[in-house]
Amino acid sequence: MLLLVFSAVNAEEPGKDKKIPFDFPELKQDDIAARYHRYGYRDRKSSDFRFEMVFPKDWKIINLKEPAEIPDNGQQVEIGVFHKYKVQDDQNSEILAAIYVTALRIPSDWSDAKAVEKSMESLLKGHKSKVLKFQEYKTSNTTLKDILFTYDIPKDKTYWARLTGFKVKDDKRKYLIGKKDILYLIQLHTTEKDYRAYAAEAFYVAKISLKFL
Repeated sequence: MLLLVFSAVNAEEPGKDKKIPFDFPELKQDDIAARYHRYGYRDRKSSDFRFEMVFPKDWKIINLKEPAEIPDNGQQVEIGVFHKYKVQDDQNSEILAAIYVTALRIPSDWSDAKAVEKSMESLLKGHKSKVLKFQEYKTSNTTLKDILFTYDIPKDKTYWARLTGFKVKDDKRKYLIGKKDILYLIQLHTTEKDYRAYAAEAFYVAKISLKFL
């Protein structure tokens, strides 16, 4: 059983704008219990893809097919998707915010923080972007990084996004060239309005509650 370690670390000073909501350590358990619930993808064959997390009761977990594998070429695979719809029970309505849990293989000599930074660079390729805020969390053996940024879609609008993650040693697979680990990422994509209103808190609760089974 693997629990994401954000709940057990101390935060460094955040970068840039402190008025932007980021972490919510003052949240009470009673408040979380009233507005959130725990659910996930528990019945999958591979433990690489079995997990659960806590997310708001008015968000929907999307039924995803279990991936066949995590490719060796660094391509991300979606292993979990959670949507907040404009009309709560209508999955054909506009998606106001989405949290994605993804997995990819990375060189084992990359640190957790470097792997998150490299993943952000890959996601933003071809997009105008700006880092708004970041936080680093030191543990006994690594440093985790959580980044808030914006990116533009041509002729559309500016999106707000959060990205964080951690890597896990992959001892079940032999590689012909170089050793690789698995990087698990949590991503939030939304608008500024929805980020400030509720999505920042939803992302915080997700990242401290993510648990692999």
